[in-house]
Amino acid sequence: MNVQRYFIAAGLVCIISQLVGCASAPEQLYTLEAASAINRAPLHLESPYVLVGPIQLPELIDRPQLVIRNGEYSIDINEQQRWATPLKESLPRVIAAELNLHLLKENFIASSPNMVSSPSARLLIEIISFDLSPSGANIVAHWSYRPTDKHLKPIEHLSQAKAAAKTANYLEYVDAARRAVQVLAEDIANKLRYEQK
Repeated sequence: MNVQRYFIAAGLVCIISQLVGCASAPEQLYTLEAASAINRAPLHLESPYVLVGPIQLPELIDRPQLVIRNGEYSIDINEQQRWATPLKESLPRVIAAELNLHLLKENFIASSPNMVSSPSARLLIEIISFDLSPSGANIVAHWSYRPTDKHLKPIEHLSQAKAAAKTANYLEYVDAARRAVQVLAEDIANKLRYEQK
């Protein structure tokens, strides 16, 4: 009987320790908006403005958790590793800030339902893939620059952006994603600059 009680007690201790461990697992939040990037791209007050967004995301990526691809058909979704704000909100802000560094003739602003005045154009972006993996980040996006002036031709392209990860950890995945978004914005800026000559 004593042996049976010992095993029952040991089993309860294991269960309780597992429950405590799960409950105390810290939730880690990440953002694409680096603190060092705040206010580094001031608006050009006399320039017309372009609304960036809305952005479309694949259903697999449109969630609070980071999605990490492990192999061709396998993904990991960790409940404790999350985006601080939805990607649909942070991506337009980051892309707009990056575009303001490259294109000085227009102000790029993340779209908002509170906008009152009319923009000179809209930049609509469909993210086809947003892959984070131990090798880094890979983003494929179809985007369309649509002037409100009907006499001006829309500009439409497919862009791909990559950034390598130095090590396989979540902070490095997010850093690679941030750098890939910068590459994406630079590619958009270059194509817009060329098309608008």
